[in-house]
Amino acid sequence: MSSLTPLAPSSPQRERRPSSPWQQALQYAVRDLGELAELLELPRETLLGGADAGADFPLLVPRGFVARMRKSDPADPLLLQVLPRAEELASATGYDDDPLEEAALARAGLLQKYPGRALIVTTGACPVHCRYCFRRAFPYAELGAGSSDHERIAASLAAAPGLSEVILSGGDPLTLSNARLAGLIARI
Repeated sequence: MSSLTPLAPSSPQRERRPSSPWQQALQYAVRDLGELAELLELPRETLLGGADAGADFPLLVPRGFVARMRKSDPADPLLLQVLPRAEELASATGYDDDPLEEAALARAGLLQKYPGRALIVTTGACPVHCRYCFRRAFPYAELGAGSSDHERIAASLAAAPGLSEVILSGGDPLTLSNARLAGLIARI
């Protein structure tokens, strides 16, 4: 299973209604290659060649994004951005799951790789699963920051000499609730 997590279950049958338009867009996002093929008026088999690549990093694309794709065009650039392809499974010499070598540097959501700069891994949730994502295999569950880590992260940042930049990253930090994001920013 991918380390990045979708924000809503695959079934639109949720008890709680989404609180914002972006949450609603994610609730109804396309997660099935067959459905994507139907929406784009493409033969189903055109898109299914990379189904195995979607096993560890599943298809996740909001319908508004799909609406911007050209119908009947299997080479549409927006489609290729999100379409699982068999080539993803091929290993390449010199490439691995951690191209930025972040996993070894991250400590409970805080990554300090460069002088004067710190990065907080806020979440593994992301609204679109882009196939080129360099953090698709990042161990978010083990290294991501939970709200219980915010005080510790703030203390680490305060103790860092010469720190001039803090980057919120993830997945997508804007998928956090307003309260959680505001609390994190206030502590920073």
